[in-house]
Amino acid sequence: MTLIKFENIIKTYHLGDQKIEVLRGMSFKIERGEFVSIMGQSGSGKSTLMNIVGLLDIPTDGKYSLDDESVENFNETQLTEIRRRKIGFVFQQYNLLARMNTLEQVMLPLKYQGVPKKERQARAEEALRIVGLSDRMFNRPNELSGGQQQRVSIARAIVTNPEIILADEPTGALDSHTGKEIMELFLNLNRQGRTIVLITHEREIADYAQRIIHIADGKIIENL
Repeated sequence: MTLIKFENIIKTYHLGDQKIEVLRGMSFKIERGEFVSIMGQSGSGKSTLMNIVGLLDIPTDGKYSLDDESVENFNETQLTEIRRRKIGFVFQQYNLLARMNTLEQVMLPLKYQGVPKKERQARAEEALRIVGLSDRMFNRPNELSGGQQQRVSIARAIVTNPEIILADEPTGALDSHTGKEIMELFLNLNRQGRTIVLITHEREIADYAQRIIHIADGKIIENL
């Protein structure tokens, strides 16, 4: 079943009198449960594409359907609610809060959703078990390696049980060995039924996915 559908998506920015077309008529589908890589070099439009998929930005033209609903029909409050409920974000920078320990970091999205504290803690502990960090629950970020910090950010992304995980260059700040461990974790999450959309400029990382959408200059040049 199609979960994400782009139909002739165009995204244009205006800088003074200059018009910059970042996405140029992009069309593709991602099925529920797929693991898809969006691959492209810097400036190809892949981060803009991810922001639109993640409802952080809206297209200038074209139609984006998420779970058979057209995104243009939603107001900002509805978009925020859908983001919280359906989408988990993982970034190259871990975006962890220095003053919080691992467990508190992962509980935070559930606090925003109004989940009771006892349930928040139980769900956060389970998310940390899934990413292999049960023994690091009370460590702060400066006590963790880069790979462990990225695992915390992944646990934080999955604790709300989202349908979609959007990962933007999640191995970009890691060495190759740790990067492989993180990608194996994404494979396991996908096997559990989560839809994963991975943004990368590295072919070796993109190859972990079932399908690669290769973009350049805001257009799809390959969809394998």
